Amino acid sequence: MISRKRIIRFAIGTMMRQDRWEKKYNANHQFDVNQYDYFTSKEYVNALREKWQDLEDPECELEDYVDVSKYSNYDDYACDVVEYKSRLEWRDQWDCDCEFEVNPCDFEYEEYYVKALKRAWKKELDPYDEFEYIDLELIDDVNEYKDRIDECKEWKDEHDSNDEYNVDPSQFDDEDEYVDALRQLWKRKYDYFNEFSSIDPNEYSNKDDYSNAIENKKNWMNKYDKDNVYKLDPSDYDCEEEYLDALRSCWQDKYDPSFKTNIDVDDYDTEEDYRNALILDWQETFDSKHQFNGFNFDKFTTIDDYLVELNDRLNWIKECDPEGKYSKIDASNYDNLIQYKHQINLRKAWKNKYDPNNEHTNIDPCDYNDVEEYHNALKR
Repeated sequence: MISRKRIIRFAIGTMMRQDRWEKKYNANHQFDVNQYDYFTSKEYVNALREKWQDLEDPECELEDYVDVSKYSNYDDYACDVVEYKSRLEWRDQWDCDCEFEVNPCDFEYEEYYVKALKRAWKKELDPYDEFEYIDLELIDDVNEYKDRIDECKEWKDEHDSNDEYNVDPSQFDDEDEYVDALRQLWKRKYDYFNEFSSIDPNEYSNKDDYSNAIENKKNWMNKYDKDNVYKLDPSDYDCEEEYLDALRSCWQDKYDPSFKTNIDVDDYDTEEDYRNALILDWQETFDSKHQFNGFNFDKFTTIDDYLVELNDRLNWIKECDPEGKYSKIDASNYDNLIQYKHQINLRKAWKNKYDPNNEHTNIDPCDYNDVEEYHNALKR
């Protein structure tokens, strides 16, 4: 049986050991933890650690970074908690709403945290790097970054909603500079050859209005002067009729500059109709019997050109067929006198050979293309 004295001595020894725990781990009696309630120092220190954490990190916000179970004295633990709490203050400054999942405790220096946070801003607000010219180094507030992103999006939605021109609005300080850059591209696309110089892209705030203005003038050109032969700029005219009148003046200057015909150019809306009317007038005036139907009128620009050729044919006829025996041979079908004279001489030769006495007055050698046809006609 254990003696009373031994029991007392064991109890005193146990208490002295427990007092040493307190002296070692809670010397200032700062934490209300009774060392006598615990059988081992480990249990006692764990109880103290709970008090330390309750005091320094009651919400266990830092337990993944400052693990209280790894500390054997309060001062070291408290010092590290203070260090990490100072890092949390970075978030209060940069991300007070905890909107982005970037924990400042993961970074040793504030600048590293800020760079990571700004990368998160970029990933969230501009994931496809549409606005690459926004310099995050110059921005210290996510709201400022959001405002800049929204501003650039507004510019793009208003002026290039389909991103057709691939111009990043963030490279410009104001909207006018951005639109000016777009205007240059509009000009290049819709008026590359500067055919519509009077339509100034600077007067338009969006592509559709500018392109519609160009298309409107282009429709006039396609309607009246598709190949822009007369080099008139439709955009110089306020209305379609003014442009057409200018073209009519060009037609007049080209085909009838001396007003030698009675055809009024104002009666015609197309160059072709006007020219056809002139040709008919020439024929009715100078060849009313339509004796010359082989002329290629595309070769004639004015009535003078026509009259030169017409008079040449009349002279050929006087020289080769003064009596008009071979009038069915259209001199206008031939380019020169030699060709025409050859045809006359052929018919004369056929006639002299097969009908020298002119017995077949009803058979005209001019009605046949070759001698055999003519000869066979005579035999019938």
